Amino acid sequence: MAEFTFVHAADLHLDAPFRGVSDMLLASAGGRSRASERLARLLREGTFIALQRLTDLCLRERADFLLLAGDVYNSADSSLRARLALRDAFVRLEAGGVRVLLAHGNHDPLSEATSAIPWPGNVTVFGRRPETHPVTRRGYTLALVHGVSHVGPRESKNLAKLFKRSPALAAGGEALQIGLLHCALTDMSGAHAPYAPCTFGDLLEADMDYWALGHVHACHVLERGGGTLPGYFTDAGREAPLARPFAAYPGSLQGLHVNETGPHGCLRLKADGRGGLKAEAVPLAPVQWESLRLEVPQDVSDIPALEALLLERLAGLSPRRAEAFGGNGPESEAEPAGTREQAEHDAPRRYPPEAVIVRLALAGRSGLDHELRAGGAAQALSEHLNAELESAGLWLRDVIVDTRPLADIEASRERPDLAGETLRRAFSLQNDPQALAQVAEQSLAPLFQRPKLRKLLSLPDDEELPRLAEEAALLCLDLLEGE
Repeated sequence: MAEFTFVHAADLHLDAPFRGVSDMLLASAGGRSRASERLARLLREGTFIALQRLTDLCLRERADFLLLAGDVYNSADSSLRARLALRDAFVRLEAGGVRVLLAHGNHDPLSEATSAIPWPGNVTVFGRRPETHPVTRRGYTLALVHGVSHVGPRESKNLAKLFKRSPALAAGGEALQIGLLHCALTDMSGAHAPYAPCTFGDLLEADMDYWALGHVHACHVLERGGGTLPGYFTDAGREAPLARPFAAYPGSLQGLHVNETGPHGCLRLKADGRGGLKAEAVPLAPVQWESLRLEVPQDVSDIPALEALLLERLAGLSPRRAEAFGGNGPESEAEPAGTREQAEHDAPRRYPPEAVIVRLALAGRSGLDHELRAGGAAQALSEHLNAELESAGLWLRDVIVDTRPLADIEASRERPDLAGETLRRAFSLQNDPQALAQVAEQSLAPLFQRPKLRKLLSLPDDEELPRLAEEAALLCLDLLEGE
């Protein structure tokens, strides 16, 4: 085996909109300041910036090939802009001598609609049946890449069972054998639909050295036995030597909503020429989502003090702190030439996020509970904080108030008045799922009787109902105590 480098990416979802960005956030990005305009641009261009960074990485690392494991587009009817951007990236890679091997997934199944723009000669697209393509360098076979594409948006077959290791090459000895597949691995797909379902055992049966997977939007690296490397993606800059065989989801190139938190990017892999592989997660996403839950201290008794505390805590998430992501992104401050050259020699270029969007949840017993739960208070707090945070590249998506009053709830429940009876009734419902579901159904019936609303709404599930009952009880207590 020879030494070589390749890059594994998946789930680019080019031209996909960012989901769940509130009207308030969009309003703040409407041109009020340079920072707001920058956020608006990032929300429009995020997936394309991530693609450019991926291309730059492949060229700078002199990667021999790039593996794309499906969902490069966000839908089968991909936008012309997305296809042109991908073609331009492929042309740049061709000029740099980088081969591209692409397997389509459920969002971008094989379709005649995508054939109007031909790919350059360095691109290999896997078809509806399993194929094997060698990747060579100066006549030497570095790897055999096995792959297959989805032909429809809801692939139900176990495509992993169609893969099989090729015999050793007649000349040049053994080559690294890679499976390229967009699939839902059992117990790993989470909220993602179970398309092309398979097990880790199915992957092992095919006897690949490495499985380059797509579909799951968080980074997971699985070794023999199905174990994962916890926190792998957050340790940017760490190369992990992995024993073959292993499989990996690199995660999506750019997180698209608040549940896709943390760094997103690709995996860079190096074959050491002795059968070993080292993998490194490389963050590329220009927009990063974070979720922060803060217990409000009881001694914080006014809103200005709370804001000061929140600004202090949120400052740690600022993308201006580029060192947290490995340094020297394209817009970071200039460095001495020798330092920069050494950094470029030692590790792949890091791209810190240009914006971090945060969901903030406030919890704990607080004397500010009543103030925070007042109508419009959470939005007002969010807007006021955003005015301070945007210069640091931070924006609050929303503020969720999950605090409780300072009052002793247990003692209040024993009171012989309306407040006590309200709390006792709520506590009783929380411990009787059947009665709670019945009350919820009766209370929400007027909404579900309206045809238009019925299409948009769904009844709260068994986990949501007790929380809603508690919130309703605390709201009633606030109103009664306020009187």
